[in-house]
Order: sequence, then C-alpha cells, then structure tokens
Amino acid sequence: MVEWWSANHARIVDLNLSREDLRDIVATTDAPVVFREGIFDVVKTCTELGLPFLVFSAGLYDVIKEILEQNSLKPHNVHIVSNRMKFDGNDICVGFEEPLIHSFNKNETGVHGAPYQAAIESRPNVILMGDSMGDLYMKDGITHDTSLTIGFLNHDTNIHLKNYMEKFDIVVLDDSPMSFVAEFLKKLEREE
Repeated sequence: MVEWWSANHARIVDLNLSREDLRDIVATTDAPVVFREGIFDVVKTCTELGLPFLVFSAGLYDVIKEILEQNSLKPHNVHIVSNRMKFDGNDICVGFEEPLIHSFNKNETGVHGAPYQAAIESRPNVILMGDSMGDLYMKDGITHDTSLTIGFLNHDTNIHLKNYMEKFDIVVLDDSPMSFVAEFLKKLEREE
C-alpha cells in the first residue's frame, strides 16, 4: 500500500504542478465533483452549531481543499485529514508531507499536532460517515464516549448490504440524500 501511494505521489511531483495549476484544474474540469444532496445543509448546520467537520481522504489535501473552497464548503470548522503536498518558493509541488495517508490508515491519529486537535479531543461524541468498511476506523486515535456510524452503500447492494447492516448503525442506499444528518443534528441541539 505504501509503495503504491508513494509511487503515485512521485508521479505527481514529476508533473511540476503549481498551486495555481490545482486551482485551474478544479475550476475548469470537464467532470466537476458532484456532491451528495444535503451536504451543504450538513456543513452549514455543523458550522452554526460550532461542530468540527472532518474530511478524511487518502487523496490529495490540496485538491480537496480547493474543491471545497470553490464550492463554499470550507468554513472554519471544516478540516481535512489527507496527503499534503509540499511546495517550493515558486509554489511548485516538490513532495509530500509525512505521514503518508492511505485507505487503511486514515483516522483521527492524523489530527495529532493539528491546530484543531483540542476541538476534536474535547468532543465526547462523533458521527462517522463513510462509504467503505475501512471507513469505520476513521474514529480510531481519539476516544469518544459515543459514536454513531452511517454507511453509504452506493453499489453492489445485494452483495454488501448484510455486512453494512451488521457494522454501521445506519445504512444509506444508493445516492440518497444526507439531509437527515442535518435534521438529526438540529434535533439534538433542540433537546439539549
């Protein structure tokens, strides 16, 4: 896994991409990111309630950040745990910061040392949302009193449904909206 990701990162470095290139690629791509319906409401609700919202990805921090910013989904409470590019004085990508984050180690240990670490550690509860079984481990690294897990099963329902139902607290099928998460958060806030 580490060898595969490292080789891909080396290829990205070979492209001599600049920060401006990343902004342009995100802005002009022929295949823009399509967000799950309801995500804007979830992020807005988390922002209004002062809740941290973490995005875990084995992808590229700088690309994810650009996508979120260009779509007004990067308020102060949204944090990204992903592979960060290193840029030189000319804003050209020359490498990647450690640790390498891949599909099997993307979890809350990645927040250690981050400026928002205290905000995460002080939260006794977590809602974890993911679309693979490995995503269940994203909450590893910080102890939480309660965790609610929501699994998004987008394909091969007949193969994976039973396993998702056993492992996740809630399973959302196909590309169903996630607006219920915002409503759930608002309901919790009203009951406090």
